[in-house]
Amino acid sequence: MKQSSNVPAFLSKLWTLVEETHTNEFITWSQNGQSFLVLDEQRFAKEILPKYFKHNNMASFVRQLNMYGFRKVVHIDSGIVKQERDGPVEFQHPYFKQGQDDLLENIKRKVSSSKPEENKIRQEDLTKIISSAQKVQIKQETIESRLSELKSENESLWKEVSELRAKHAQQQQVIRKVSFFPHDHNCAYLSTICDPKSLLHRLIGFSFLYFGCTDRSKTMKSNKLGQVYVLFNKNLFIN
Repeated sequence: MKQSSNVPAFLSKLWTLVEETHTNEFITWSQNGQSFLVLDEQRFAKEILPKYFKHNNMASFVRQLNMYGFRKVVHIDSGIVKQERDGPVEFQHPYFKQGQDDLLENIKRKVSSSKPEENKIRQEDLTKIISSAQKVQIKQETIESRLSELKSENESLWKEVSELRAKHAQQQQVIRKVSFFPHDHNCAYLSTICDPKSLLHRLIGFSFLYFGCTDRSKTMKSNKLGQVYVLFNKNLFIN
């Protein structure tokens, strides 16, 4: 067989299979050369197909034959249809004939039976698809923008939390330092500075210094501030 770029690989391999003598016990030409016979399907699928087609599936082999327009020849003996299990399987194609390999170029693979216009996307549908894609893109951009805002807000919150933690740590440090003073000393000091009697004495003492008075007893008798001091001293601070 002359190699031709117009002949599909499947047909070239099929022609070689039928022509070669060492495969005649599995596949061969019919007596008139108008068809070919698969003599033993099981052995053909198991021993021959893997060498030429990288599979051992007879059904796949027959399916490819049908795709290229080959037809199974059905024999009628005495008005009875002869079953495949009763003998070889025969296939025929008008351009697959013994000694006429130049006809192989005329064998074409079947195309889809659907109409070309059915396979084309209508312009209206295409417009809808593009519009939907644009809407999805806008939504995606909106989501990305919102995510960026949330990320920024999250960073600000973490910054505030960090500052609050630092302030809390400083307060804790101050509390720890204060707690190091002896308890009795703290109580005595706090009772001194918080005692109302002591505070009033300090206040009046500062007033004498301000007004230039040094004799407290004389001033207290004539001065209203002294009278207030005596009144508070007798009635409020003497237990």
